Amino acid sequence: MPAINNDLRQRLRRLGVQRGAKGMPPAAPKARGRDSVPAPIESVVNGREEQTKHGSYFLIENEYDLDHKHGIRSLGDWLHCDLATTIRLSQKEIDDLSKFAFFDIETTGLAGGAGTLAFLIGVGVIEEDRYVLRQYFLRDPSEEAAMLFALESMLKDRIGVVTYNGRSFDVPIVESRFVMSRRRFNFRAMPNLDLLPFARRLWKLLARHIGENGAGQ
Repeated sequence: MPAINNDLRQRLRRLGVQRGAKGMPPAAPKARGRDSVPAPIESVVNGREEQTKHGSYFLIENEYDLDHKHGIRSLGDWLHCDLATTIRLSQKEIDDLSKFAFFDIETTGLAGGAGTLAFLIGVGVIEEDRYVLRQYFLRDPSEEAAMLFALESMLKDRIGVVTYNGRSFDVPIVESRFVMSRRRFNFRAMPNLDLLPFARRLWKLLARHIGENGAGQ
Protein backbone atom coordinates (compact mmCIF):
# COMPACT_ATOMS: atom_id res chain seq x y z
CA MET A 1 0.00 0.00 0.00
CA PRO A 2 2.83 2.51 0.80
CA ALA A 3 4.42 1.76 -2.60
CA ILE A 4 1.14 2.51 -4.34
CA ASN A 5 0.79 5.76 -2.40
CA ASN A 6 4.30 6.83 -3.32
CA ASP A 7 3.74 6.00 -6.97
CA LEU A 8 0.48 8.00 -7.01
CA ARG A 9 2.19 10.88 -5.25
CA GLN A 10 4.91 10.98 -7.90
CA ARG A 11 2.40 10.94 -10.72
CA LEU A 12 0.48 13.85 -9.19
CA ARG A 13 3.70 15.79 -8.68
CA ARG A 14 4.59 15.35 -12.36
CA LEU A 15 1.16 16.76 -13.23
CA GLY A 16 1.83 19.81 -11.08
CA VAL A 17 -0.52 18.86 -8.25
CA GLN A 18 0.70 19.83 -4.78
CA ARG A 19 -0.64 20.00 -1.25
CA GLY A 20 -1.89 23.28 0.21
CA ALA A 21 -2.37 26.67 -1.44
CA LYS A 22 1.33 27.47 -1.82
CA GLY A 23 2.12 28.58 -5.33
CA MET A 24 -1.51 29.13 -6.34
CA PRO A 25 -2.24 32.44 -8.11
CA PRO A 26 -4.05 35.03 -5.97
CA ALA A 27 -7.81 35.31 -6.36
CA ALA A 28 -8.94 37.96 -8.80
CA PRO A 29 -10.14 41.09 -6.97
CA LYS A 30 -13.87 41.78 -7.10
CA ALA A 31 -14.81 44.26 -9.74
CA ARG A 32 -15.49 47.67 -8.30
CA GLY A 33 -17.04 50.24 -10.53
CA ARG A 34 -20.21 51.41 -12.12
CA ASP A 35 -21.79 47.94 -12.42
CA SER A 36 -21.38 47.18 -8.71
CA VAL A 37 -23.38 50.22 -7.57
CA PRO A 38 -27.14 49.56 -7.27
CA ALA A 39 -29.14 51.67 -9.67
CA PRO A 40 -31.68 54.03 -8.06
CA ILE A 41 -35.30 53.00 -8.58
CA GLU A 42 -35.95 56.26 -10.44
CA SER A 43 -33.65 55.09 -13.25
CA VAL A 44 -35.52 51.80 -13.64
CA VAL A 45 -39.21 52.70 -13.46
CA ASN A 46 -41.20 55.85 -14.09
CA GLY A 47 -42.18 57.07 -10.62
CA ARG A 48 -41.70 59.92 -8.21
CA GLU A 49 -40.81 60.66 -4.61
CA GLU A 50 -43.77 61.74 -2.48
CA GLN A 51 -43.45 63.76 0.71
CA THR A 52 -45.65 63.34 3.80
CA LYS A 53 -45.48 64.62 7.37
CA HIS A 54 -43.81 61.28 8.19
CA GLY A 55 -41.14 61.57 5.53
CA SER A 56 -40.89 60.42 1.92
CA TYR A 57 -41.70 57.30 -0.06
CA PHE A 58 -41.57 56.30 -3.72
CA LEU A 59 -44.76 56.07 -5.80
CA ILE A 60 -45.37 54.53 -9.23
CA GLU A 61 -48.73 55.55 -10.67
CA ASN A 62 -50.46 54.50 -13.89
CA GLU A 63 -53.95 55.19 -15.24
CA TYR A 64 -56.02 53.10 -17.65
CA ASP A 65 -59.33 53.52 -19.44
CA LEU A 66 -62.04 51.23 -18.10
CA ASP A 67 -62.26 49.53 -21.50
CA HIS A 68 -58.56 48.58 -21.25
CA LYS A 69 -58.32 44.80 -21.50
CA HIS A 70 -56.30 42.66 -19.13
CA GLY A 71 -56.42 39.23 -20.74
CA ILE A 72 -59.85 38.73 -22.29
CA ARG A 73 -61.77 41.04 -19.93
CA SER A 74 -61.82 44.79 -19.68
CA LEU A 75 -61.16 46.54 -16.37
CA GLY A 76 -64.66 48.03 -16.39
CA ASP A 77 -66.25 44.57 -16.40
CA TRP A 78 -65.78 44.55 -12.62
CA LEU A 79 -68.57 47.11 -12.31
CA HIS A 80 -71.01 44.75 -13.99
CA CYS A 81 -70.44 41.79 -11.67
CA ASP A 82 -73.47 40.43 -9.85
CA LEU A 83 -73.84 42.49 -6.69
CA ALA A 84 -75.73 39.78 -4.78
CA THR A 85 -72.95 37.27 -5.44
CA THR A 86 -70.31 39.76 -4.35
CA ILE A 87 -72.21 40.40 -1.10
CA ARG A 88 -72.43 36.68 -0.44
CA LEU A 89 -68.73 36.09 -1.13
CA SER A 90 -67.47 39.03 0.92
CA GLN A 91 -70.07 38.46 3.67
CA LYS A 92 -70.71 42.21 3.88
CA GLU A 93 -73.41 44.57 2.66
CA ILE A 94 -72.14 46.32 -0.47
CA ASP A 95 -73.90 48.82 -2.71
CA ASP A 96 -71.13 50.12 -5.00
CA LEU A 97 -68.44 47.92 -6.53
CA SER A 98 -66.46 50.96 -7.69
CA LYS A 99 -65.54 51.63 -4.04
CA PHE A 100 -63.50 48.43 -3.77
CA ALA A 101 -59.69 48.48 -3.97
CA PHE A 102 -57.67 45.71 -5.59
CA PHE A 103 -54.81 44.95 -3.21
CA ASP A 104 -51.55 42.98 -3.40
CA ILE A 105 -48.13 43.10 -1.76
CA GLU A 106 -44.55 41.85 -2.18
CA THR A 107 -42.61 41.08 1.00
CA THR A 108 -39.10 40.42 2.28
CA GLY A 109 -40.17 36.93 3.40
CA LEU A 110 -43.04 34.46 3.52
CA ALA A 111 -42.99 33.55 7.21
CA GLY A 112 -44.64 36.75 8.45
CA GLY A 113 -43.88 38.15 11.86
CA ALA A 114 -42.32 41.40 12.99
CA GLY A 115 -39.31 41.04 10.70
CA THR A 116 -41.27 40.77 7.46
CA LEU A 117 -41.69 44.03 5.56
CA ALA A 118 -44.01 44.77 2.66
CA PHE A 119 -41.53 46.54 0.38
CA LEU A 120 -44.06 46.93 -2.45
CA ILE A 121 -47.80 47.51 -2.02
CA GLY A 122 -50.03 47.73 -5.07
CA VAL A 123 -53.52 49.23 -4.93
CA GLY A 124 -55.86 49.53 -7.90
CA VAL A 125 -58.97 51.71 -7.65
CA ILE A 126 -61.63 53.12 -9.93
CA GLU A 127 -61.74 56.90 -9.84
CA GLU A 128 -64.48 58.43 -11.98
CA ASP A 129 -64.00 56.84 -15.41
CA ARG A 130 -60.41 55.67 -14.90
CA TYR A 131 -58.67 52.72 -13.30
CA VAL A 132 -55.74 54.03 -11.25
CA LEU A 133 -52.94 51.70 -10.18
CA ARG A 134 -50.69 52.99 -7.41
CA GLN A 135 -47.59 51.09 -6.29
CA TYR A 136 -45.97 52.15 -3.03
CA PHE A 137 -42.29 51.20 -3.02
CA LEU A 138 -40.14 51.04 0.10
CA ARG A 139 -36.65 52.16 -0.85
CA ASP A 140 -35.48 51.91 2.76
CA PRO A 141 -37.14 50.62 5.96
CA SER A 142 -37.06 54.18 7.32
CA GLU A 143 -39.69 55.14 4.72
CA GLU A 144 -42.29 52.70 6.05
CA ALA A 145 -44.13 55.23 8.21
CA ALA A 146 -44.60 57.57 5.24
CA MET A 147 -45.72 54.72 2.99
CA LEU A 148 -48.28 53.45 5.53
CA PHE A 149 -49.61 56.98 6.04
CA ALA A 150 -50.18 57.34 2.28
CA LEU A 151 -51.73 53.87 2.08
CA GLU A 152 -54.14 54.60 4.92
CA SER A 153 -55.16 57.88 3.30
CA MET A 154 -56.02 56.02 0.12
CA LEU A 155 -57.87 53.07 1.70
CA LYS A 156 -59.93 54.85 4.34
CA ASP A 157 -62.59 55.88 1.82
CA ARG A 158 -62.85 52.39 0.28
CA ILE A 159 -65.56 49.97 1.36
CA GLY A 160 -63.40 46.86 0.95
CA VAL A 161 -60.51 45.14 -0.84
CA VAL A 162 -60.23 42.44 -3.48
CA THR A 163 -57.27 40.12 -2.88
CA TYR A 164 -55.82 36.73 -3.80
CA ASN A 165 -54.84 34.93 -0.58
CA GLY A 166 -55.09 38.33 1.08
CA ARG A 167 -57.11 37.12 4.04
CA SER A 168 -54.35 34.75 5.13
CA PHE A 169 -51.26 36.68 4.02
CA ASP A 170 -51.44 40.20 2.58
CA VAL A 171 -53.85 41.78 5.05
CA PRO A 172 -52.29 40.27 8.24
CA ILE A 173 -48.82 41.37 7.09
CA VAL A 174 -49.88 44.96 6.44
CA GLU A 175 -52.02 45.03 9.58
CA SER A 176 -48.98 44.01 11.63
CA ARG A 177 -46.98 46.86 10.06
CA PHE A 178 -49.69 49.33 11.08
CA VAL A 179 -49.53 47.97 14.63
CA MET A 180 -45.71 48.16 14.69
CA SER A 181 -45.95 51.77 13.50
CA ARG A 182 -48.60 52.52 16.15
CA ARG A 183 -51.15 53.56 13.57
CA ARG A 184 -54.83 53.04 14.45
CA PHE A 185 -56.08 51.67 11.17
CA ASN A 186 -58.09 48.46 11.53
CA PHE A 187 -57.27 46.98 8.13
CA ARG A 188 -58.63 43.52 9.03
CA ALA A 189 -62.11 45.01 9.60
CA MET A 190 -62.49 45.97 5.94
CA PRO A 191 -64.59 43.59 3.81
CA ASN A 192 -62.16 41.32 1.97
CA LEU A 193 -63.22 39.57 -1.22
CA ASP A 194 -60.45 36.94 -1.24
CA LEU A 195 -60.60 35.14 -4.59
CA LEU A 196 -58.25 32.26 -3.72
CA PRO A 197 -60.76 29.98 -1.91
CA PHE A 198 -63.28 30.37 -4.74
CA ALA A 199 -60.63 29.78 -7.40
CA ARG A 200 -59.66 26.55 -5.62
CA ARG A 201 -63.28 25.40 -5.58
CA LEU A 202 -63.70 26.13 -9.28
CA TRP A 203 -60.50 24.28 -10.23
CA LYS A 204 -61.52 21.36 -8.01
CA LEU A 205 -64.89 21.13 -9.75
CA LEU A 206 -63.21 21.42 -13.14
CA ALA A 207 -60.72 18.67 -12.29
CA ARG A 208 -63.56 16.42 -11.11
CA HIS A 209 -65.52 17.11 -14.30
CA ILE A 210 -62.49 16.26 -16.47
CA GLY A 211 -61.86 13.12 -14.45
CA GLU A 212 -65.44 11.93 -14.82
CA ASN A 213 -65.97 12.87 -18.48
CA GLY A 214 -62.50 12.85 -19.99
CA ALA A 215 -60.34 15.74 -21.12
CA GLY A 216 -61.80 15.69 -24.63
CA GLN A 217 -65.37 16.42 -23.55
